[in-house]
Amino acid sequence: MTIGSADEEALHRPDLPFAAVQRHGPVWPSSEADLTTFAAEFPPDTVALDAAEIYLSPFGAKGGSQRHVQISADDKAGFTARELMRKAAELQAPHLGSQAVVEGVGIYRSGLHRGRPSFYLWGAISRLETHLARSQTNDTDEADEAE
Repeated sequence: MTIGSADEEALHRPDLPFAAVQRHGPVWPSSEADLTTFAAEFPPDTVALDAAEIYLSPFGAKGGSQRHVQISADDKAGFTARELMRKAAELQAPHLGSQAVVEGVGIYRSGLHRGRPSFYLWGAISRLETHLARSQTNDTDEADEAE
């Protein structure tokens, strides 16, 4: 495989978004009874991911990453927002505790897992955005202390 080749692009899928879904309003449902209502908040015909198979990594009750789980699109071509969020919520529900770790919902690109695109589940603001905001705050605090 040469750098920048079609094979490399087919493997790494740079066409896939960093944030497949990001919403501030909904929260990850903690029970199967809430899955249908939760999934209904997302469009049934909007393609969220143009991939037949991906890996998702839910988060634990304290915010840590859990093992990746492979999911497949029902039509074997791509995931609508509703299908993706329903399957993600099914994976996430058993890992939620009594207190919310995040606000909102989001599915973010994390790279590759076993040769397939992988994504992590989180809140409406990605872990990257949270990290960058904290570093900017720390940089500002350090600059204020230096004056």
